[in-house]
Amino acid sequence: MKINKKLIVSSLASAMGLSIVGAITGTVAWYQYSTRSTVAMIGVSAKTAANLQIKVGDGEYKADLTVADINTYLADQSKNANLSPVTSGEQAKNAALAGLKAHPLYKVFDDQYWGAANQEAYLVLPLTLKWTGEIEGVAQSASNKKIWVNDALFQADSGNPSGKGDMSTALRVHIAAGSTYMLLSKEGVDTNVYGNLDLNRDGVLDSSDVTWKDFQTGTASVYGADSKVQEAYDKDDVKPTIDNAGNPTGGVVLGTTNGSGELALTVTIWLEGWQIFGSDATADWDENTYVGAKFDLGLEFVTERL
Repeated sequence: MKINKKLIVSSLASAMGLSIVGAITGTVAWYQYSTRSTVAMIGVSAKTAANLQIKVGDGEYKADLTVADINTYLADQSKNANLSPVTSGEQAKNAALAGLKAHPLYKVFDDQYWGAANQEAYLVLPLTLKWTGEIEGVAQSASNKKIWVNDALFQADSGNPSGKGDMSTALRVHIAAGSTYMLLSKEGVDTNVYGNLDLNRDGVLDSSDVTWKDFQTGTASVYGADSKVQEAYDKDDVKPTIDNAGNPTGGVVLGTTNGSGELALTVTIWLEGWQIFGSDATADWDENTYVGAKFDLGLEFVTERL
């Protein structure tokens, strides 16, 4: 049989609900949030098929991680579960996360000068999966067991307020397991990490050649890593195929367990500020549509059968 480990982030092994709030009028640009977005952890669950357990930080291994477990971990780290839109800048889907960048600064077009994102703007969860198993009461070797991401859920929450849009395409999940890395998104496509912006809200896209004498002239300049992209996997790019004997094959192996049957993961979750919704021309998020929207994130892991 295959062995599944579900991490709910609303539902981190079945889902995590994120509630975006802000006191902003008109069009909301990701780089202009005046209040932090709030993540409402509905639950973190880790369903196991007898052989796989999960823990966060230095906590105890459990079959299920509840919202209380996650909140306790965050409180112990003197952190909260707030999120604000940030960006990775140029990023490969199978590379280490170089770091997340803060919002653009007016007329500072090169993203290397924007500074690092506030650590409170995104979520980092140190998770550990543990494989255990026995045959007729005899413990089996738990080392070198392969683990994959078998499924991922990105969707609007069922409790999304009326009239609110689906923000789940802006969600990014980066998983680091030793020297293996993967960046997942709902669509699994490249995201341009550059664009024209109107940071001073004068109705004209910002330009590097506009003078103080005439703020309505000049050609719009590009903020960010010009012509660069952030790559991401779709869940189907990394999940294995389960054969008739219940053995996972193919896909992208996330890692293998050590001699103690453990595989440590660093899961980084953020809202990608350069995400463009639907037919929108720029990364401006309409307040009425997206502020206050809720969405779910779910991850499911699978390992070799006993």
